[in-house]
Amino acid sequence: MTTSKQAGFGKDLLFLLPLVLACLVAYLRFPLFQLDDHLAVIREIARTGSWPAPDGRELRMAQHPLFHHTSAALVWRGMEMLGESAPLRPDRAAQALSLVYALAIIPLLAGIVRIVVDEPGPRRMAFVVFGTFTGYVFSSVTVSNEMALGFWGTAAFFQLLRIMRDSHPPRRASVLGLGILLGTAALIKMNAPLLLCSAVICFLARVWFYREKWGPVLRRSGLLILVFIPFCLPSAFRFPGTVGVNPQEFRWRQVQQKREEAKREPMYDIYSFRLSSILIRPYQVYPYAEVPINRADYSFWSSLFISNWQPPHFLPDPPTPILVAGFSLIAMLITAIGLFGFSVGVGRAVRQPVWFVLIVWPGFYLAAWLFMRLFLFQPGQHIRHLLFSSGSQVAVLALGFQALLHWRPGLKRVLWILIILQVGLFWLILLGGPFYSLHTPWPQLMPP
Repeated sequence: MTTSKQAGFGKDLLFLLPLVLACLVAYLRFPLFQLDDHLAVIREIARTGSWPAPDGRELRMAQHPLFHHTSAALVWRGMEMLGESAPLRPDRAAQALSLVYALAIIPLLAGIVRIVVDEPGPRRMAFVVFGTFTGYVFSSVTVSNEMALGFWGTAAFFQLLRIMRDSHPPRRASVLGLGILLGTAALIKMNAPLLLCSAVICFLARVWFYREKWGPVLRRSGLLILVFIPFCLPSAFRFPGTVGVNPQEFRWRQVQQKREEAKREPMYDIYSFRLSSILIRPYQVYPYAEVPINRADYSFWSSLFISNWQPPHFLPDPPTPILVAGFSLIAMLITAIGLFGFSVGVGRAVRQPVWFVLIVWPGFYLAAWLFMRLFLFQPGQHIRHLLFSSGSQVAVLALGFQALLHWRPGLKRVLWILIILQVGLFWLILLGGPFYSLHTPWPQLMPP
């Protein structure tokens, strides 16, 4: 039985090989992608050996927890010390750290989906489709802390799923392990406490699913929180230790700035899906925006779609518009299947603990994000912070395929044709335009 399961896992990984290949090709094919000034923070730590001030006046991304930036700075400094004998330039080595995290997520993702979707056919359809998620592929070669959070968040998700699958009360070691994984995520990005909230909600749900008593459930939840808190302390103490920086004043200044930005933005809504803006992609650059934005970014559902499927639009040689339009249209059909799977998953979440975890893990984060966007005047942007829930996204897509095949088994050939068309368009986009090499100077691209 164990050998059979291992063989099945190996076959699943074969269907994820196109994603591995896409990430490697993207690393070789594209320039040095950046988000904001993460690379500048890494260089500053590598050259000075100290953390920059967290007030964001000189380096805006210095306000983040700097565990990932410090790790990348060690890699950067090591390549610099090797000089001409270094296998990679320092900046490219820092970029490669995102790639390593992206590749490390893949076996975790396969394990997550195998827990919740028994049938191999729908699973493997979803794995092949995930290999065309442009948001994941391009994040894997972008200098930022997003993919690092994605790895530690996915590892925590996998651990939480295993805990919730077991009807026996969680062992203390399992809770400690989950707390350490969530705490490591907190060392990378400030939104990690939202993942902790999702985990606590799942722990409390054991009262419903397994009829556990409130006392043990609350004690385990408290233990999880106690393990998590120390990991937040380095970031909490950075502000008071910085000369001339008052934490309350800094946060209030951020809120005021976002409110001023919101006054100059288009109206945001949660009802529309702006198809024409996605297909035509008429980007309008705002001076305060992280990335070029258009009307689609101010629709919740459109921005959610873009976060998974939008190719980068600021390359030296941008992809052919008709290819992007065709890719987006097929992606919308596949997204509809995923939403169908999500609706089926919501129905299962009432009865099955693992599906409760799959829905709550990204659901709580999205609800919090939407609340902040609507009531705290967060500037419009792509929802590019869901890498930690990649396992959940692939699982609901697999469930959508499975439900369709149960309803109409004859759809199997149609679905595979659709998937193959999507894969073909994805690779035409990925391989288009100029190539670079490891030894040719790479242009450093930030979103204009």
